[in-house]
Amino acid sequence: MVDLDFERRMNPWLFDSSGNLTDAAKKQFPDLAAAASGTAAPAYTPSVPSGAPAVTVSVEALTRAATNVDTLKTKFAQACKQPSAHVSAVDSLLETPATTAANGTKQGLADGAVMTRAIHA
Repeated sequence: MVDLDFERRMNPWLFDSSGNLTDAAKKQFPDLAAAASGTAAPAYTPSVPSGAPAVTVSVEALTRAATNVDTLKTKFAQACKQPSAHVSAVDSLLETPATTAANGTKQGLADGAVMTRAIHA
């Protein structure tokens, strides 16, 4: 609901000397014009620029996306509750034959990472 008295106090430039909305204000603010004339405010109708692509909404696609979000949320929450399991998984990856042969030990891999950071710093 529009309060014209409030608008007169806050936006006096919208009104002429007799307190009526100016023609420019009526065009810019149709809801104020409707309130001033005592009619219902016009419904909002968005304008679509010419040449704009049409958008089609698929309920199935939105439902599938919502399900995917819920699944990701659940998996993320479960993963965050088990950080030690992830540390163990990374630790086991560090013990692969390729890394052990290249670096001798897991500590060798860590030392190599520190050296790389020191060189590039």
